[in-house]
Amino acid sequence: MSATTHAQMVTNGDFETGDLEGWTVEDGAISEEGDAISGDYSFIKLWGNSDLLISQAVEVEPGKEYTLSFATDRSWDFIYVVAKVYDATADTLIAEGSAHLQEEPEGRVDFMAPEGGTVRIDFSKTADEPGKIWIDNIEIGEKTDEPEPAESVLVNGDFETGDFTGWEPLADNTLVQSAETMGNPDHLIDGEFSCYKNWGDGDFVHQIVDVEPGMEYTLSFLTFMAWEDIHIYARIFDNADDALIAETFVNTQAPNEGSLEFTAPESGSVKVLFSKWTSEDVDPGRVGIDNVMLVPKSASSLVVNGDFETGDLTGWENHADNGLVQSAGDYDPETAVKVIDGTYSYFKNWGGGLMLTQVVEVEPGKEYTLSYTSHLAWDWIYVYGRVFDTSNEEKIAETNVYKKDTTQASVDFIAPESGSVEIRFDKWADSPGRIAIDNVVLQEKVSTSVPVTANDFSGHINLYPNPSNGVLNLTVSEDLVGETYHVFNILGSRVSTGTVSANHLLLDFTQYESGIYIFRLNANGRNISKKISIR
Repeated sequence: MSATTHAQMVTNGDFETGDLEGWTVEDGAISEEGDAISGDYSFIKLWGNSDLLISQAVEVEPGKEYTLSFATDRSWDFIYVVAKVYDATADTLIAEGSAHLQEEPEGRVDFMAPEGGTVRIDFSKTADEPGKIWIDNIEIGEKTDEPEPAESVLVNGDFETGDFTGWEPLADNTLVQSAETMGNPDHLIDGEFSCYKNWGDGDFVHQIVDVEPGMEYTLSFLTFMAWEDIHIYARIFDNADDALIAETFVNTQAPNEGSLEFTAPESGSVKVLFSKWTSEDVDPGRVGIDNVMLVPKSASSLVVNGDFETGDLTGWENHADNGLVQSAGDYDPETAVKVIDGTYSYFKNWGGGLMLTQVVEVEPGKEYTLSYTSHLAWDWIYVYGRVFDTSNEEKIAETNVYKKDTTQASVDFIAPESGSVEIRFDKWADSPGRIAIDNVVLQEKVSTSVPVTANDFSGHINLYPNPSNGVLNLTVSEDLVGETYHVFNILGSRVSTGTVSANHLLLDFTQYESGIYIFRLNANGRNISKKISIR
């Protein structure tokens, strides 16, 4: 992921002149005043598709990396607003990107400036049912690398030693395997090796890690499972007294990752434990883990009193008559729903509806992650975490928890132009029993993938058009030529492998069914992943 510093390189990219000054217009118009994504005006295109809406030539510095960003809105999902970047001198396509969801408010295209020093940006519209679209806040800025993520304090979290260095296996059929030794390359998660637990449930691997007392940490990991509804649990224990500090689980088969956050205990030592569990009606098939990282949290939460350790609702507005902050001593110790973490948690007793809200200031255009932990009286009580733009009450993002076990949920979103969001927690169920919420955190999004350093590769890769009919252009920087790529379907099965033999290749995936695929480029044991859509 890269951050972008935006200069005013695009003329009238916010359309606030009230006209289309600076743009060559083929199809579409300026909106009526007030009918806009932000400000007073946006570009609009009513019913119908269009191969070209608007275009503009922009001067850039040859060889420098840039990001084109734009805001969009649409009548309904799957109306594609496509942005293309051309070398204006040679009239050749350099890069392409799109946005197509109502809750996907921004599109982004990274590209390397051509030798001619001028690019042309074109916008088009395509859909099976092409309703109205809006485009606004079109910017080009120099692409700048984010600071490298913190180094993991775990040893051999990617298992690339090919063995259990740093880990202790806890089951006879826990193995570190490569694609060759496991006999099924489709099961490999990342790199050359992953850790697997074959048939049967139970604990399968752990590692003791030294941590700094009182510091907040994030554990993240990638998973594989043979089929749905096998649970991979990650748990953190205080190594001094074996007390459980935090836990989460993953139970979906698609390429997935899990994460949890915790505060390091006074002992300064924790045990990271991975376990496998399946219900009686599910066969306990093969599971795997990889890219296990334990890093200090890089940013403090923007939420006030997200852990409720003030013992009250400071910072929050409570909308439930029977919603309250309680400690372990405030209620029957035999109850099924207890304090999740620390001394206090927020509880909502019987009944559903809106529970808690808090308004938080954010930086427009920046990516954030909202996370929270919940515990439910039983399964199928839904605790929703939602994010709204306070300026227009539009929902930006949402997630939910519906399992009885203590579970962490998280959702990523891009901060709106208003710079203010409202976090809302709701509860819904046919039989809405008692629930608890704790550890509500809102912070800048941080990558949980394997870190890539400048010495590994520059990371310049582009796939276009995307979406496509299956034929894509692949362009990469010189240092990635000769590396291996893999393509996975949404179930995690590898469907293609190849070598990047040149800076520019034409890839033919027309034999694959329509859907979402993951393109993964391997370089020096590291990976870059891109999502591609074949229609």
